[in-house]
Amino acid sequence: MNEGLVKNLISRLHPTAKYLTKIRLHQEIPFFCVVTPVFDPALDALKTLIKDLKNQTFTDFNHVVISNGRSARVHSYLKGVSKKDRRFVYDELPQETVITGEQLLINLGKRRNYCLKKYVARRYLFLDADLKILDKNFLSKVFLADKLTKKDIILTKTRTQGQILPKFPLGIGRLDISNFSFSRRIAETYNYPSSFNPETGWGNDYPFFLKIYKPGNSTFLDFVAAEKDANRSYKRTSDVFLESALSERIPVFGNSFHDEDTQAIAKVLSSHLVGVGQVTEEFEQKFRKKIGFSYAVATNSCTNAFWLLFKALGLKASDEVIIPNIHFFGIKNVLDLLQINYQIADVGTRIPNLTVEAVREKLTKKTKAIVFLEYGGYPVEIDKIGSFLKKINRPDIYLILDASNSPFTQVNDEYTARSYDFSILSFDMNKMLVTGDGGMVLSDNKDVIEKIRKLSFYGLADGSKSSFEKSLSQNEWWAVNVEEPSLKMAMNNLSASLGISQLAKSAAILKKREEIRISYLQKLSSLADKGLISLPPSLDKVKNHLYLFWIKLRNKETRDKLARFLLERKVYTTVKYQPLSEKEKTPNAFDFYNRALCLPFNQNLSYPEQEYVISQIYGFFEQAQN
Repeated sequence: MNEGLVKNLISRLHPTAKYLTKIRLHQEIPFFCVVTPVFDPALDALKTLIKDLKNQTFTDFNHVVISNGRSARVHSYLKGVSKKDRRFVYDELPQETVITGEQLLINLGKRRNYCLKKYVARRYLFLDADLKILDKNFLSKVFLADKLTKKDIILTKTRTQGQILPKFPLGIGRLDISNFSFSRRIAETYNYPSSFNPETGWGNDYPFFLKIYKPGNSTFLDFVAAEKDANRSYKRTSDVFLESALSERIPVFGNSFHDEDTQAIAKVLSSHLVGVGQVTEEFEQKFRKKIGFSYAVATNSCTNAFWLLFKALGLKASDEVIIPNIHFFGIKNVLDLLQINYQIADVGTRIPNLTVEAVREKLTKKTKAIVFLEYGGYPVEIDKIGSFLKKINRPDIYLILDASNSPFTQVNDEYTARSYDFSILSFDMNKMLVTGDGGMVLSDNKDVIEKIRKLSFYGLADGSKSSFEKSLSQNEWWAVNVEEPSLKMAMNNLSASLGISQLAKSAAILKKREEIRISYLQKLSSLADKGLISLPPSLDKVKNHLYLFWIKLRNKETRDKLARFLLERKVYTTVKYQPLSEKEKTPNAFDFYNRALCLPFNQNLSYPEQEYVISQIYGFFEQAQN
């Protein structure tokens, strides 16, 4: 039936045809029952489908959204929609484990069949959430065809991946469930398949069509009613993944290794020069140039980088260092081992960083250095602190940034590390740039950096130069000259080769993490609006603050329950970092520690995985309310 014929039929059926489809047929039984199997990651796509249905000129339909177990976000959204428009209904079946494609087909069949038997209508139509309705008169045309032809099955066209289906003769893979609607008689007589037949692939639409088709009981409307929308970030593979009991936990941290990383390591292995050498120097030069420092020394860990820096600065037991109470415990170990006194300061309430007030409270005449951590990558208000120190005439205090959380954080397009005398990096397996284990000291202070380089390699006068290198310029190149006894803490060529390859793709890593950060902020905002959680603040002119994403709960009890709830559902979370000192001296630090929870946040986190995490958080609060 072509477009012109449909228009003629409309005119014949009703003299005021242009107004007909604006009228809902006020009957006890809706004319259409539209069924959409769904799960939380399909929420954005579902919203667009509902919008498309609301825009239909024919309004006599119910839309049943059916879930495998509770889809908390979809349920919450449909509650709001149905208050204003009762045509839209949420329903669910008891959750089943769905991991394989076979299990998915069986479960989809159960959900579809359940709706056919429970919801009474004159005609049924299955529309998946990733379907985009192209014609606002779609339902009107099917309605008119039903009235004029009295056929049980009415077929339309769907565009998918550039192809228009169905094609004739109808065959396997040429028919999709959205291509046809069917009558109440068929819904009462037949069951939608809840089985798996390897001969028909992953689709049960064609087997269902063959079951209900009889010669003479169908008609065809020759227009494209809808298309599969590839831009909705929702695919059946996501359905398979997210409706499953996950085989592995979704981790907080994650690193990315690809062929270029393997090739970089292989190149060093083939050279046999796997220790400290030219590749290490190359990594130092590339990284310090990127951030904007004059000098760099790569080390075998961040903790050892701190040890080397404090030794090179010549800090004594009578000196003091201010450190934040929210910080990795390694800093405290270093200061204890070097027998340097330290003052542990409280942190801010919005972001657990050192504040000018905390520095002012802990500052003494003995203070020689202040160590800052940019928690999660969020910058310290270092300009305020620098102005305060200048005002009280304390330019002698070293400002040291622990940039393990913030290697690439920028404010006004300038790396925040440049605001400090020294910046310490970490490249362990959980960081944004990974060398296996590793660290680095960045600075413009040539003398201190040269001393760090010597200390990082046993305290040798000529640093980490090999005997072969020394043979090119001196006699008795095998001789050693230890100026100050130390340990071996330098980074080797193997680790450095990985650092170089990782640095080359840092922009891509940051881009992916930023997308994840924005998605969390947008999709958790309704929980924040209700006061159930608080989110990290949005900061103007700040970029690449992308190491941790945390939420804060109302109290420790709720935080712990949520962490356990998520863990039972294969979502791993954590708390960073345990305070270094007593509660009564730093109330803000302990308040943060007791209420914060770090969510999975890494460049390997897929869209389906993040949607699953979000849906489980919503599920926790919905369960708590019930």
